Amino acid sequence: TLAFTEVEAQYDTLLMHAPSATLLLTRARVRSARGDLAGALADAAASEAREPSVDAALMQADIHRWRQERDASRRAYERALLLAFDDPRVIEGRRLLDVQRREALTYEPEYGTATTSNGVGDSEGFSSFAFRAQQGWAPFWGETVLTIAGEFRQATGALGTPLTGVGADVGLARAVGRAHVLARAGLLAFDGGGPTATGLLEVSQRSRTRSLRVSIGRQPAYESLRSNTALARDDVMSATTLLGSVSTQLNARTDVYVQVDHTALGDGNSRSVFAGAVRRALNPTFSLLYTASAAAFGEGTADYWSPAAFVTQGFGVDARRDRREGWSLGARLAPAVAWSRETAPLRPTGTQSALQATLSGDATWRRPGWELGAFAGFGQDRAGTYGAGFGGLRARMTR
Repeated sequence: TLAFTEVEAQYDTLLMHAPSATLLLTRARVRSARGDLAGALADAAASEAREPSVDAALMQADIHRWRQERDASRRAYERALLLAFDDPRVIEGRRLLDVQRREALTYEPEYGTATTSNGVGDSEGFSSFAFRAQQGWAPFWGETVLTIAGEFRQATGALGTPLTGVGADVGLARAVGRAHVLARAGLLAFDGGGPTATGLLEVSQRSRTRSLRVSIGRQPAYESLRSNTALARDDVMSATTLLGSVSTQLNARTDVYVQVDHTALGDGNSRSVFAGAVRRALNPTFSLLYTASAAAFGEGTADYWSPAAFVTQGFGVDARRDRREGWSLGARLAPAVAWSRETAPLRPTGTQSALQATLSGDATWRRPGWELGAFAGFGQDRAGTYGAGFGGLRARMTR
């Protein structure tokens, strides 16, 4: 390192007296060799500005690729390609960039072929089923993924026959700096009724120890209302939700998750929710879990459960074994205490409390390029008076 520093000092002197593209490029190589990639980029760019060359553009392309700055790398390779379309160094660098890009897209949730199905049945006679199929392509050279999806929904209630709905949406997902941006828009209609617009705009940032997410979306709310008399059979009550969440690893054994969201319902009502969890690992398999949540509706209504305040706290046990290949298994038992206060007509007055419990499990089989998974569980909600079972299947292929 000392030798490189002395050589760089000599080039500094030379460039002060006789600056040239060749000297700038040579100092860029010295800086790159001693790990000063920012300085090497600056020198290579200055060299190319003075006198365009394959070597100057190629050095910038390679450094940007090493730093995972694929858009900048792509542009530099394209400049090098204009100067020497058959240079094997340029051809190999572009191939490595394409491999790196594909590997990055493989781990984006929007890329590849994905199908999911899920269902729920509750203690009030309502059941629903949903199936969604999505295909994501990367048809552009840049970091953009195009998605097209279709979905089928069916809801059945104690007072009505099954109601079916179909929908479709198109979206774009793109890495912007260190963030991942997803925009999606579509239409959904039930039993021949007019289509209702759906959409999502989400910005997320993920690292090994932290995940941040902010989104605003429009989706149907309270599917169960379509299976009784609260809504017309072909109606869709939409909900627009603004959501923010953070998940972070405080240390090797402790994870924290916090989510806050506010929903404006299509009937003029609103709902605000805070939820959080702390997980403390006892060993690689078992963890202790603390959960807390608070929810409140703007006003109570007899059409659906809409408490003025709903608070839960609980402790649970989580068992999990995650693997990049083969079986990953998980199970959770989470008892809790709930308090609810309602102001809607015909609802219980005062504060109600009850014990709750949720038991769930999941299993995933992974191989390079694809995965299959299933989940199921049963939980109690509200003031202990409501129970629901849920489950689903999912499949995803990235090659």
